[in-house]
Amino acid sequence: MKILIVDDSRFFRTLLRDALALEGHVIFEAEDGQKGLQQLGRRKIDLIISDIAMPRLNGIELHRSVRKQKKYKTIPFVFISANKDQLDAVDLHDPKIDFKLSKGVSIEQFLGIIKKFGK
Repeated sequence: MKILIVDDSRFFRTLLRDALALEGHVIFEAEDGQKGLQQLGRRKIDLIISDIAMPRLNGIELHRSVRKQKKYKTIPFVFISANKDQLDAVDLHDPKIDFKLSKGVSIEQFLGIIKKFGK
């Protein structure tokens, strides 16, 4: 699966990238939503994992931009945040393809959830 990780924390992107790559996924990265949109425009992505609070274009704005474009409407989108209030405030567009996840979950739990989106 081709996964785009969008997070302003280099440490967290690296952690996810390494864990997901070990599972055989191809990983692309961006440090904010604006660069995430640029990555999305350059390649076919099967899943987007995005932090909520980021500079320039946050995860909610990124999600809104993705869902406005017909060709991206069905890409699963996983919001991640260490802030429970931010996660609680996220209104999922479509619970079948949108998901919220705390950065506090174990990597095993995280990988288990990501497998549900596998193609």
